[in-house]
Amino acid sequence: MPQGPTLMVTNEIHPKDEWQLSCNSCKEVLDWTITHFSCPQCRITGKTGLLECRFSPRRKPSRPLITEPSGIESYADFLPPTNGHRTQWHATGNTPLKRSKHIASHHGIQNLFFKIEADNPTGSFKDRYAAVTISLAKEAGYRCIAVSSTGNLGISVAYYASQYGMPCVVIVPSGTPTSFIEQLEDYGAHAVETTSKGRQLFLEYLGHLPHWFAVGLFLKRKIQNPYGIEGYKTFAYEMLTQLKASPDFIMFPCARGNNLYGTWKGFREAHEWSWCDSVPRMIACQPDGADSLRVSLHRGVAHAVELPPVSSAAFSTAETVAGDESLAAIRESRGSAYGASEAQILNAVNELKVEGISVEPSSALPIACLPDFIAEFQPLREEIVVCVLTAGQRNLTTSGTHYLPSRHERLSPSLSSLRDYLTRQCLDIESQSI
Repeated sequence: MPQGPTLMVTNEIHPKDEWQLSCNSCKEVLDWTITHFSCPQCRITGKTGLLECRFSPRRKPSRPLITEPSGIESYADFLPPTNGHRTQWHATGNTPLKRSKHIASHHGIQNLFFKIEADNPTGSFKDRYAAVTISLAKEAGYRCIAVSSTGNLGISVAYYASQYGMPCVVIVPSGTPTSFIEQLEDYGAHAVETTSKGRQLFLEYLGHLPHWFAVGLFLKRKIQNPYGIEGYKTFAYEMLTQLKASPDFIMFPCARGNNLYGTWKGFREAHEWSWCDSVPRMIACQPDGADSLRVSLHRGVAHAVELPPVSSAAFSTAETVAGDESLAAIRESRGSAYGASEAQILNAVNELKVEGISVEPSSALPIACLPDFIAEFQPLREEIVVCVLTAGQRNLTTSGTHYLPSRHERLSPSLSSLRDYLTRQCLDIESQSI
């Protein structure tokens, strides 16, 4: 593979020593930089270390008195620094917090709220993750974006890449519905369909090309992303602004649990800065069979348990393993994790329709898990419970036609097929032809 690009340092808005990267494995602290690779110190010893952003302000930030937040941009002082590349942040976040009527009454919860992420630009909570990540990549001088995704992340990354004028390749699984491909095409993305093995191979290859930024997950892998979860901290900041206090419980649909961990990180910071008197308990909600967090808590293990692959109506959360950091956040917050059956998930989708809210099945997981949550915690009348509804309903059924958009191709899992595709699409960076 080609050699990776030299790591680029941004022009900091905040003093340089306020932002650093730290390795959750070897504990090495690194100067602030924008990279999609794992910890360089761990790589020397043949290991893979997970990098995370570390914000250490010189003075304790005062709580922002924001009466009308304008998206995550309102909290820019507490997010990774960019100079002039957060122009798209104003449309992201500041999503509604709606008090439940019917579901709250049915379950006997006085203060049940829904955080409705469908109001983001692409209809998903992943916009918070992608907005921060792509703006930093643009700031650092990267010219092209690559991501491997089965759903919402790919659409979010494609959207923000288009907003910053950056060509974007989205690597999708074989059999991806045409309607999903068409949504990617609407944002000008190049969709590459290949096998599971090919998806990882392609992402790592593109990540090693000059000028390409590979958008990974916050997971211990060769290609990873320490920046996106910083965008999820805005869940905490927004809830504190909207509720004027910390909720007592937050229930999240979880696959890897990046959203849960990022939100927990935001509340920990807010508590440390005296923005709130308490922090919420974090509750993970997953489909049965893909409930890595529930199984891990039950077994009392330190690392998240990997489960066999399963299929689920809640497809965007049907992953085999969650992140260790999300598992630790649940324990630290004295929270819990639950699994829900297919019938419970689909019934929860219908329950939300009575509230006037249409969501994809994965987003209904907190509602599906409410009975187990109530049985364990028996929330008091005055306690506040927030269910994060991560995405609105998408129509991802096939269109029934055989039309393939011009930028969409099915490729064999070989680097030669990817190189040929890049050349055909005028994305051959090594030949400087973009």
